[in-house]
Amino acid sequence: MISVVIPLYNKRGLVSQTIATVLAQTYNDYEIVVVDDGSTDGSIDEVKAIADPRIRIVSRQNGGVAAARNTGIQHARGEFVAFLDADDRWAPQYLETQAALAQKYPSCDVFGTLYDTLSPRGEKMPVSLRKIAINGENGILDNYFVVASSGRPPLWTSAAMAYFKSITFNPFQLKIYHAIYHFSRVKLPAR
Repeated sequence: MISVVIPLYNKRGLVSQTIATVLAQTYNDYEIVVVDDGSTDGSIDEVKAIADPRIRIVSRQNGGVAAARNTGIQHARGEFVAFLDADDRWAPQYLETQAALAQKYPSCDVFGTLYDTLSPRGEKMPVSLRKIAINGENGILDNYFVVASSGRPPLWTSAAMAYFKSITFNPFQLKIYHAIYHFSRVKLPAR
């Protein structure tokens, strides 16, 4: 099972669209853990209005997106954790693609897909990656930091999934750092 963790803070009018893209997935073995990070705009009411037993809501005081993700991870029941920001969307085959990557590359702990960003005018802007040596459609990224330092990050929070067992926490504070630093804290397989 994949636990989809959605940190939520004041995304009224967006979060229901985000959840709709999860509910439309072609891969159905998942749960959705929405972490209400102290929203004040009624966005949690949008989530409560969605009648689906796969959705669980966890509430906490506002502590920021990283703390909300960590709370979601603590409540995750799946073998994998996939992150989705409350204002992002997935294509219908996203989880199916991630599950296929996990099956194809069992020695890896983190799986990612290409992603698009939107311009301020709402136009899709595909991300191009430099210094990436992958033959064919997919493969193993040998050095995340070389690719990330040459332009856009090859992994983005809403386009990544990790084995639950591979997520490493700071021993003094249960905190996974946002975006790039988060992925540097994931244990990678020895080569």
